[in-house]
Amino acid sequence: MPLNQTHVIVVPANNHIALNVIRSLGRSGCYVTAISTGSYIAHTSRYCSKVVFTRPDKLAEATYDAAKNAPGAFILCLGELEILSLNERREQLESVARLLFPDSKRFALALYKERTLALAEQVGIPVPETVDLADDPQLLRCRELQFPVVIKPKSQDIFDFKVLYAESMESLTLQLDALKSQRDLLLIQEKISGDGVGIEILMKDGKTVLAFQHRRIREDPPSGGYSVCCESEPVDQTLLEYSEKLLAAMDWDGVAMVEFKVNPVTGRVALMEVNGRFWGSLPLAIHAGADFPSALVACNLPEPMAKLPPYRVHLRCRRLIGETKWLVLVVKQRTVPIWKAIAAYLWDFRPGVKYFIWAWDDPRPALHALLKRAGLTASIVPE
Repeated sequence: MPLNQTHVIVVPANNHIALNVIRSLGRSGCYVTAISTGSYIAHTSRYCSKVVFTRPDKLAEATYDAAKNAPGAFILCLGELEILSLNERREQLESVARLLFPDSKRFALALYKERTLALAEQVGIPVPETVDLADDPQLLRCRELQFPVVIKPKSQDIFDFKVLYAESMESLTLQLDALKSQRDLLLIQEKISGDGVGIEILMKDGKTVLAFQHRRIREDPPSGGYSVCCESEPVDQTLLEYSEKLLAAMDWDGVAMVEFKVNPVTGRVALMEVNGRFWGSLPLAIHAGADFPSALVACNLPEPMAKLPPYRVHLRCRRLIGETKWLVLVVKQRTVPIWKAIAAYLWDFRPGVKYFIWAWDDPRPALHALLKRAGLTASIVPE
């Protein structure tokens, strides 16, 4: 079956990642069914062939029903909680479809940071100095760390924050006191100075099918958070080797993003985490020509996969809503000169810069998002 005759079910179709997966597959000629749990933007894409609305607690059931009625379909699961949910019914789903997301054993190695870091150390990949609070209830090892330090959830499905910072032992103690009942679910790490660099890889049968690299330009919040402006780069061979070695140790198959901090002055490299799913800056890779969603499906078809062209480097992509929040915060906090922040924000409206949501061939999702923020569209509440 060629790619342009393939049926792919995207679960859940709830954010800009799903939107760009659907666009990638639709542009390749795939028939795309989106499983959505509410009124989001992905299902409004012209490349979405069919949408199924369902409640979050019925997501696995709705996915199974959709696959049962689409013989030979693939299922792409995009969210961490949803992967955990669908893996509980993996055997049932595999009886009616091909699953292009990691099983429970592999996914746990990426989802839980303490397992990722332990495995990375075993295979010789540099990691930040880290304390697992489950092993240090009296904070004795934390006192030996050099401050400032970073407070991180062991997995992103536990807390509603990605990172917190503590400038001193007193600050750390106060913040941990507020999270006392959940302290065992946290890691304390030394703060690594440098840029966030992601190595995105598609693995198949132990081999790299596609590799891509991006650098974070701006984040929301500015102190460290989600990428809202990023740029494609040539793949650094050292980072690629680290990434391939770690994913091989995980026996990985499919897509993943391996994130590092790279200090441009000292050259120090440290592993941050592994995303065992499609990542937030996926739109940049697709715009640059590293079309991971279509390549993931294509390399799982019987026909030989077409040779992939090189991707564009120094291409910039932004999430305008997030970058506007970045601008407001840096102006309010005065972390950089106001004129410099405004100039950087305005400069990226220049031609050639791409967007996470806006696309000339598929404008409806961006317009839907704008109307929704203005309160001019009705919300869809699945029954």
